[in-house]
Amino acid sequence: MRQSCLRVVLAGALAAWAAAGPVGCWADGASADPSTAQLVVCGEHVLSLTLEDDAGQVVALVASEDAQTAIYRPAGAQSRSIVRKILLPPQGGTVSLAPGQYRWNSVIVAEPNNPLRFTATNRSDGKFTLSAGRTTALALGCPLRHRLGISRCGPVLSCTCRLLGVGGESYLPAAPLPGSEPSAQPKAPDLSVRQAGQEVHHGSFRYG
Repeated sequence: MRQSCLRVVLAGALAAWAAAGPVGCWADGASADPSTAQLVVCGEHVLSLTLEDDAGQVVALVASEDAQTAIYRPAGAQSRSIVRKILLPPQGGTVSLAPGQYRWNSVIVAEPNNPLRFTATNRSDGKFTLSAGRTTALALGCPLRHRLGISRCGPVLSCTCRLLGVGGESYLPAAPLPGSEPSAQPKAPDLSVRQAGQEVHHGSFRYG
């Protein structure tokens, strides 16, 4: 009975998360400038986003000139440096870039009224193409959502919690925003298991 109730509770939580769905994103379309490619970032509250082209050059899209940036470097990879910074336009605005293949490298976000920043790094080799005269959408950023994962090995039930962006990218807490309380720390998500309305287990996840 306990296992049946637990499956129902967890299935309900996952169904509610899935029903919310990702935020809407703009479809590809024609660009006003036929000589350059246009990129629009679908997510919200992006502080910085680094892109790497086929030549290994890194472009940083930043919300402000003093925004912190991060570059993900796989183990053994050569050191990379940012060759160009571009200010991110307001939500829905486009950025002009040279046509070619790119991969997003890392992204930093900060939600309103939250002193923490969250960062995601791209460890895959997946690339996207920016074509001249076209506008391409890239889904990264807020709103962030928790995703609960369940696995079982014999009598042991393991639960994991991931913080995902609109493109499915996984985030971890980064340093607090400048000017925030030094003691600001992320609160670990709680887990409560109930049977017939009574709590039979309570715990919390940890980041990392």
